[in-house]
Amino acid sequence: MIRRQHDQGVIQPDLLVEGEGAQQWVDTALKRAGEHDPPLELEDMAALARLYRDGALVARDDMQAASWYRRAAVQGYLPALFLVGKMYRDGLGTEKTRSKHRG
Repeated sequence: MIRRQHDQGVIQPDLLVEGEGAQQWVDTALKRAGEHDPPLELEDMAALARLYRDGALVARDDMQAASWYRRAAVQGYLPALFLVGKMYRDGLGTEKTRSKHRG
């Protein structure tokens, strides 16, 4: 089972592992993502990104994390936009973005 909670406006999936529940959620979400029907909820995309970023229940993969955050961000999910922006800034799973304007 995965419980999401807000922390200063950013969704943070809090994993509560109860038997096989959490792994089953991940497996189901990844299967649904591949089928595109029904589509994943934006919060679920962000939760998958967090799992990949932290290496929880799946192997750590910054490229997958950035990809899931980007998918949710493109559809208007602001917490994911913020987090993928941080990944770009830090060069995690993306090419590091450097500002042309330094202050």
